[in-house]
Parts: sequence; structure tokens; C-alpha cells
Amino acid sequence: MTFQQDAQRFSQAITQSQECRNLRIGNDISRQANENLFSGDPRMYGLISAGLAKGYCPSALSHQLGIDYNEVQNVLFEAGVRELRLPLFNASDVRQHNLEANLKILPKERINIMMGTTPSGEIHIANMYSLAGGALVARDVCHKLNKIPLFTLGFNDSLVEKTQIPHLDGRLKIIESFVRKMDEIYSIPIEIIPFSKLQREKEFRTTLSELQRNHVLPTLERSRQTEHQYTNIGTNNVDFADLNWNYRSDLLGLIGLRAYHGNVDVYILGGDHNHSGRVFDVFSRMRKTPPQLISMGVLFGLNGQEMHVSNGNGLFLSEMNPNWIDLLGNLGNTPSNILGPLDYFQAIPKSKQWNMYGVNLSQYQK
Repeated sequence: MTFQQDAQRFSQAITQSQECRNLRIGNDISRQANENLFSGDPRMYGLISAGLAKGYCPSALSHQLGIDYNEVQNVLFEAGVRELRLPLFNASDVRQHNLEANLKILPKERINIMMGTTPSGEIHIANMYSLAGGALVARDVCHKLNKIPLFTLGFNDSLVEKTQIPHLDGRLKIIESFVRKMDEIYSIPIEIIPFSKLQREKEFRTTLSELQRNHVLPTLERSRQTEHQYTNIGTNNVDFADLNWNYRSDLLGLIGLRAYHGNVDVYILGGDHNHSGRVFDVFSRMRKTPPQLISMGVLFGLNGQEMHVSNGNGLFLSEMNPNWIDLLGNLGNTPSNILGPLDYFQAIPKSKQWNMYGVNLSQYQK
């Protein structure tokens, strides 16, 4: 194929990806791809086009892609782009405004902020991005309102399959490294609370007993076959701490119970919280105000699908450069809630930058 055909093929793959198909990306830039301009990198036409659709200005695109500003302008000029239609709002600004409005009317000084992660696979950038970005948003809003943020991170070690148990120590070390970096770089201290520890605490068992008496626990489970396991929960129930239980299926609802037990004011949605509706469910059934949610949006992998272990498209922290924590913080300032390879381009190992969206362009790699 010619350079122009490869540029068009790559741009079309971006347009049709799960990440970008709702952004109304036009093919004007890729159609104008000229073999004499940017002949060394056919990816840039598609990436610049996607960046414009997401709300990046040319100077920001230059920074994101690590290319000269004039090269971005040349691509735009060649495509006949004269006027940039950027969004009227920035996702990060809206996120902070909404949280500030809700915390301002909360009559308390100390704000309980919870996040969590389920280590069901190797830790990747999507796991940590939501947590880091959400923590920065919560910290900034609390400081602006002269409130004290108190951060906890639930390490859901009890919710993984048995085959993953041997890997838990290594993944906990990564989380501990993340917590240290958040404190050192952003002055955000975070307390890690493993679920395996929490489930044995007397205070947590007392909370569960309270919920059981109010007939909340059984309603959280999809399967009636597991309801009997909640009938005798109490502060001295040894069976509840039985590691032979399949916590992943039986106690998934306890992600919400953990937030209720912690009297959480702000809940940062992460990779394990596509079950966030259960958080609201517990609070509403107990007639308590549910926490404010912080959502940092969806992060897509190199193939254009949502980054997840089951999709096999994780960009793992172990393969990124040591400054990955800085990248996570900066991702929260992107103009869109839809993040993909463009948004974390410089964190992608060079060997993977030439095989994105299902198009292999490694022949152009220098």
C-alpha cells in the first residue's frame, strides 16, 4: 500500500473504533494525506483528526504527540481546516464545578473520600487513572472550600478468582507504590484497606448485622441461592470469614456496603465500580444521602476498545516509564471524558506505538 492508503486506513480505523465513533470525526484530513508531507508517519493524520474532535487545540496536539507545532499546522492546512470547532466546556471544569456545588452545602469539615480497585489482573493504566484523577479533583475542591479530605483505598483482594490469589502480594505492592507517589508528589495521603482485613473487623460485622436486620443484604444479590449466606451474619459469625467462599460472586454487593460502613461523602469510580448503582442502593434503602460520585470517564486501549483485562488491551504500569504517576495526573485535564491512545501517547512503549486500532504500521518505524 502507498503512504496515502495507509494514512486513510489508519484514520478510518480510528473513526470506526469504540472510542471515537461517537465523536463525529470526519475523514477530511486523511483524504488529503500527501505522500510528500509527513511521509514518515501516516498515523498523524488520524491522530490529529481525533484530537480535533476531542477538543484539543493545535499546540496541545503538538505536546501530546511529541511533534513540532508547525507539523500539526501543516496537516491542518493541507486538509483545508481553517476554523476549529472546540467544545464549549471542558470535562474537568464541569467535574469540579458539580462536586464543589454539592460539597459546599455539606455541613461538615472532614470529607470521607473512598476509591477502590479489584486486582483481578495485572495493574494497568486505566485502573490507576480514575483513582489518581479523582483524588486530585476531590483534593482541589476540598481545599477551595476549606474542608479536610480523608482518603481511603479499598483493595478488594477478597473479590478475585482463586487463580489470582498468588498474584495479590505483587499487585498490592504496586498499589502501595501508587499511594506513596500520590503523597510525595501531590500531598494526598491515602489509607489502604484490604477487604480481607475489613471483613474481619468487629465494627464492619456490626454494620452488616444492622443491614441484615433491615433486610438490605439479600436484595443486593442477583441469585436467590446465595441469600441464605446472609441470614446469620453477626459480630461472631466465623463462617463469614471463611476464605473458601467465592467472594467474587457472593459478596460483590459488599463494595457498596464498604462505602456505607465508611460513611463515605465522595466516591471515586474506578475499574471495580461498574457496580456503583449498588452504592446508591444501600444508602437509599437505609434512608441516608448517597455519596457524591466522581467519574473520570472511560479510558480506551490501543485497539480502540475499553481498556480491561478481559479485552486483552491493558497498558500495564510495569511497561511504562517511571514517571507514570505524572501522566495519570495530567490525564485528568484532558478536554474530553473519552480517553484513548492519543491522550496517553507518550506513555506507550515505542514498540506498541505502531500497532494501534488494529492497524500495523511498523514498516514506517525508524
